[in-house]
Amino acid sequence: MWAVASAVICASLVLAPHGGGTVDFNGDGYEDYAISAPSGTVGHTLKAGYIAILYGAASGVDPARRRILHLDSANVPNDPVAADAFGARTAAGDFNADGYTDLAVSSYNPFDLDRRFVTLLWGGKDGLALGTPLIDPPRPGVAPDLVDRAEGRELAAGDFDGDGSADLAATGERGTVNIFHGPFRRDGSAARKVTLGGSYEDPKRLVAGDLTGDGKDDLVTMHAWEERAEPSLFWKGGPQGLAGRPARLDAATTATVGDIDGDHYGDLVMRVAPGGFVDTLKSDKGTIKILYGSADGPGRRTRTLTQDSPGVPGTGERGDQFGFDLAAGDVDGDGYADLAAGLPGKAGGGAVLLFRGGRDGPAGARLFTQASPGVPGTAEDGDRFGASVSLRDPNGDGKADLGVGAPGESGTAKGTGAAWVLPGSTGGLTTDGARSFDPAALQASDTGSHLGMWSAK
Repeated sequence: MWAVASAVICASLVLAPHGGGTVDFNGDGYEDYAISAPSGTVGHTLKAGYIAILYGAASGVDPARRRILHLDSANVPNDPVAADAFGARTAAGDFNADGYTDLAVSSYNPFDLDRRFVTLLWGGKDGLALGTPLIDPPRPGVAPDLVDRAEGRELAAGDFDGDGSADLAATGERGTVNIFHGPFRRDGSAARKVTLGGSYEDPKRLVAGDLTGDGKDDLVTMHAWEERAEPSLFWKGGPQGLAGRPARLDAATTATVGDIDGDHYGDLVMRVAPGGFVDTLKSDKGTIKILYGSADGPGRRTRTLTQDSPGVPGTGERGDQFGFDLAAGDVDGDGYADLAAGLPGKAGGGAVLLFRGGRDGPAGARLFTQASPGVPGTAEDGDRFGASVSLRDPNGDGKADLGVGAPGESGTAKGTGAAWVLPGSTGGLTTDGARSFDPAALQASDTGSHLGMWSAK
């Protein structure tokens, strides 16, 4: 259990890809945040899902400056259906190149193929308020149509062709990865659509960032078939987008991108699949691997980290799930990306490890839990503190704050979920001024909402 403090949220993500850049939905110069409750009730519709948007300011993010969006919101298309899971995945970028950040939001209903789609929420001076469904680009003589029914189970935004407009990578119904190139029109159609070629197993996660330092974002896709993990694939960005054959990388389940060693190449940080299998993830201690970026792509230099590595506090235990979610951002303003790794299965309610970046890569790890001095609340088994992590600067002070989601937290009701923010400073992450909030603080649906399952990427 925990007490709600003056609430602030920090929702995502990596050192931002070129296509995403600063996440500023209302264009006021302060970054904004979005965090998902895909199990949230909308009206009387169970598990329809909602997203909480909080707008930044010099004083940080305040629930008083919030917007709750779902499929029953005014100016958002579709009506909610049970189990739609609106907000199951999100990706932020300026898709229509108007200077405001937009948000792509997936709905993925496990029981209804026709309820699997992407909604584009458009930024503007009043923030995110208007939405349209993602549709295929117009074709001569053919009316625009919704994309594949299952489009968007996984999403990632980046500028893959370097034209200055954000592009959207989205999984498709038949195990494909589709790239929707910007600039998008306000009717929800992209300038063009390309399906990545070749043969690959079902994509399970997508992550974008500039790993080669050429000013164009690259894409890494992670794959599995039944219980077995398959090699991840590195797709290099270029003038025509993600062209050519992909390079094979380690099998992984999630990843983030950030310049941890300060060499101006994005580094790929992955949670590797234990023994090459995905059916043992819940019992996994957890291992992350850093594939340092270079002009030729990631992987020429690597480093592996576990909880048993030198300088890492604590001991790896069965079910910790070290690296369940990952984020990169500069906590202390020294020019190096720092690395946050969630351990939601850690005994006592979960934890987050924060590694400081530097010339030689990550070092100086610190462990944070609800039991850490200065962190609001009480740690309890099942909270899953660290199920989502983010590093972003909400108040414009040049130092990223750590946002943490705990979807298993029970606050005013069972399974409300909750989120915390721990401020960055020149001395690193601090719990001085740490804040927390639950759905009640946002005046949103509470019981079973599991707020914090996903934060905007």
